Amino acid sequence: MNDAAFEAWVESAKAARIEDVAATVLNLKVQARGELQTACPNCGGSDRFSINAAKGVWNCRGAKGGHDAIGMIMHARDCDFIAACELITGEAPPKRESTFKPRDPQIDREKREERKDEDRDRAAQEAAERERQANRAEALFGQAQPIEGTLAERYYARRGIILGAFSTTDLGFIPALAYRGFTDPDAEEETHLGDFPCILAAARDARGVIRGVHRTYLDSEGRKLRPPGDANRNHAKKGTFRMGGASIMLQPPADGVFAIGEGIETCLSWLALAQRGEFGDEYAAAGAAAAYSLGNLCGSATGSKPHPCPPRGRKNATIYNGEPDMSSQAVWIPEGVRRVVILGDGDSDPSETRARLQTGAARFRRLGFEVLIHMAGPGPIDWNDAMLSTMAEQKAA
Repeated sequence: MNDAAFEAWVESAKAARIEDVAATVLNLKVQARGELQTACPNCGGSDRFSINAAKGVWNCRGAKGGHDAIGMIMHARDCDFIAACELITGEAPPKRESTFKPRDPQIDREKREERKDEDRDRAAQEAAERERQANRAEALFGQAQPIEGTLAERYYARRGIILGAFSTTDLGFIPALAYRGFTDPDAEEETHLGDFPCILAAARDARGVIRGVHRTYLDSEGRKLRPPGDANRNHAKKGTFRMGGASIMLQPPADGVFAIGEGIETCLSWLALAQRGEFGDEYAAAGAAAAYSLGNLCGSATGSKPHPCPPRGRKNATIYNGEPDMSSQAVWIPEGVRRVVILGDGDSDPSETRARLQTGAARFRRLGFEVLIHMAGPGPIDWNDAMLSTMAEQKAA
């Protein structure tokens, strides 16, 4: 038996690029250094299987995943090591018996039926959990009092935002709300660290159902709280329950123009400038909603591409490829809107932010909207910085 020939055959299978194997064996197209999410060829599901060409890895929620093409084929084609190498190389093992066996159609049919039953059960469980969380979110927001005359009003006034100028019915205030966090860097679980004043924002779905609640904890002076405990993990701003796909409505649109941004203060600052006519009359009656996160603002992409300027320590960093994944969740747009303005802040990685915003723009264009990306300005500033700067310049003039 020629062991050297066999080892060379195995090595050729190991050396195969995962995206090439996905294309030739699984008929799945993955861009070089990109990522794909799809149904698993073996265990099904709509989004449980992923291949990351940039990292050379794959994953499936029905398996542990792995770091090479051989393991991917063993799972996807439900075969052993030898058969996987044979499928990858297109050659039988040198002077050894092939273990490759054609898939049994009956077994495939039985697996499909099992997956349908599992998917139905999982969908029912997920729907019940969504309903429970929606009830809890509504109960939490129901505890809030109007924001006028509270520390919350003082918090926004410090940022030059006068809430009385907006229809912010989905903002409320609780004088003392429990804060849970990590006591120190070694803590593994969150615990109750005190009760603090808190701004609540209702995140609603397109039907008006509260799906999540955004919290901004304050100190006794109306400033953003510096939470006790682990400073790296405990944050003053938190989203809870289900924020994905929901929007925090800050101003309903009155003239077909609607702005969406990541944060509440970003959107309110842009609205203040719009109402003052800084962007022209066509934006003066615009509405706006906050998305809570860039992911919820723009949705996901179908894949990724290399970062043009990788941050230090992340030489293999990637950014969105700009092609929207229309099956992913993102904020909803109210009826009657014709133009969507996507708000971008410049106080984070500019390449990553721009790639996400462009992906979001492509998404909303496909949904039939006119789309404009509106950045806060050159340099590392956000829209609140831009608003305060504009107001200061006008006051000095």
